[in-house]
Amino acid sequence: MTRGRRTPARLSPRDLDELVDQYLATSADLAAVSEDGTEPALRDELTHLVADTAGVVYGTSARSRSAVLDFLRVQWPAAVWTMRLQIGIALVALVLPALLIGAFVLRDARALPTLGSEEELAQFVEEDFVDYYTEDPNPVFAAAVGTNNIQVGLLAFGAGVLGGLPTLYVLAFNGLNVGVAAGVITAYGRPDIFWTSILPHGLLELSAIIASGAAGMRLGWALLVPGDRRRSEALGEEGQRAAVVMLGLILAFAVAALIEGFVTPRSWSAIIEIGVGAIALLAFAVPVAVLGRDAAATLEERRPVAGGARVIGDRSSSAAVWRQPPSEDRS
Repeated sequence: MTRGRRTPARLSPRDLDELVDQYLATSADLAAVSEDGTEPALRDELTHLVADTAGVVYGTSARSRSAVLDFLRVQWPAAVWTMRLQIGIALVALVLPALLIGAFVLRDARALPTLGSEEELAQFVEEDFVDYYTEDPNPVFAAAVGTNNIQVGLLAFGAGVLGGLPTLYVLAFNGLNVGVAAGVITAYGRPDIFWTSILPHGLLELSAIIASGAAGMRLGWALLVPGDRRRSEALGEEGQRAAVVMLGLILAFAVAALIEGFVTPRSWSAIIEIGVGAIALLAFAVPVAVLGRDAAATLEERRPVAGGARVIGDRSSSAAVWRQPPSEDRS
């Protein structure tokens, strides 16, 4: 107990477990001595010992909470903020194909027959598209959708290592699928079915896919154009940043899956369903918009650099300015 109180940061996981066990045992002894009332000196000693050790035991939990808060307030907003350019490119890569193919399906009379017979398309619009969200029990459907979306996000991210082009393909492919469905359903006069079925979960889900692709492109760009960094250093830095982004996006995919499994199939008002999706998106986007710039600056100040050098600005850019402290005169 004494060793733990003096050097908690140096304890191994096994020592920490032992500390907690001793703390609980000593607390039990204190309760017994207090109830007996015959040894006030021992009671006082145990009281001080338990009080001091409680700060270590519960301080570990406090540090864990602090790490979570730091992730939400600093690391996540900063990591996403630094890839604004890539997010813009990924957004265009997904949305533009969706708009083009949707307009083609809707306006060109030759398009619909290539997608299926009139009976098949009518069944898709009136039954299949909506029934997809209710064909399995809600928990099963949400779990399956969440797993699939995480796989798509990881694919969009992982493809970025190959220079970013495969990531653009993954994004465009997903955009084409959305655009075809939108075009067919709108051509059959039921755009309300499409938007009320897609927007509640799609606002967050598609945004997370876009952000996954952006993280992959930034990683690929670091490999191809590391700037003034060594290529290994650039990959290491961007890999750490991408890991933070993907950790947050896995949570986003999970939330989107819950909405798709439990909100989208409901017969609620469209305003309520879409409102739930909008709130979920804002919960992830607002911290980036509000805290991102300052959070990125905070991480720059935290980052250790060999030799005591300090980096001012974005080191991935040639405009980064280095401030090297004066070297000692060892003569």
